[in-house]
Amino acid sequence: MRDGLTDHREGAPWSDVRSSTKASQSGRGRAIGPGKSVHPGFWAWGAGREARGLTHARRRFYQSLQESFPEALWFIRQIRRLYHIEDQVRFLAPEQRYQIRQEQAPSIWKALLERAEELQPKLLPQSTLGKAVHYFVNEYEALLGYLENGRFEIDNNLVENNIRPTAVGRKRWLFIGHPRAGWRSAVIYSLLISARQRGLNPQAYLTDVLARLPSMKITQIHELLPGQWKRSSANAS
Repeated sequence: MRDGLTDHREGAPWSDVRSSTKASQSGRGRAIGPGKSVHPGFWAWGAGREARGLTHARRRFYQSLQESFPEALWFIRQIRRLYHIEDQVRFLAPEQRYQIRQEQAPSIWKALLERAEELQPKLLPQSTLGKAVHYFVNEYEALLGYLENGRFEIDNNLVENNIRPTAVGRKRWLFIGHPRAGWRSAVIYSLLISARQRGLNPQAYLTDVLARLPSMKITQIHELLPGQWKRSSANAS
């Protein structure tokens, strides 16, 4: 049984403790992605290991329920229990989130896996429930990725909601001019969304940053990041 929850130390709740520790020491983290694999070049760049967002597994079970597979309801209820835990810890410090998750979530995850492995041989592989269970069992360890650290989220909804305007408008912006411009656009989007998440006015933030940037030392650049930015007195309204 691959419950994957045998070790409860901070930063390594998975069974592959050595791999987690090594990743932590090298400064790498986890990339939470959807049901499709992250491009191999991402790992070569040094991002660490991949995790899956639970939303994509839950969506498959909802689809199964809509197509008259009552067994899917049990999975949905268990997933709701996991999200209820997230509601409790949402505004807590990472250390507290980690501790509460480790106390409450592992037994739910273990029950989910046991039920999925029990059902899998009885289901038609191409049925919606068969696909949902196959995805869950196949991606189980990646779905547990958020338990590794209190800073990680159970899903990628925050990012997906913020990139939706870009996804909706990408046909208009199909021709970006140069491959490197794509990377620059990603940096700009990241800065703007980070500013919005912190309640900053993106226009005021960029106006101030661009005015101060030429006179700053490279060692001071971190002061201009959205999480540490303080408007200069010259540009204060």
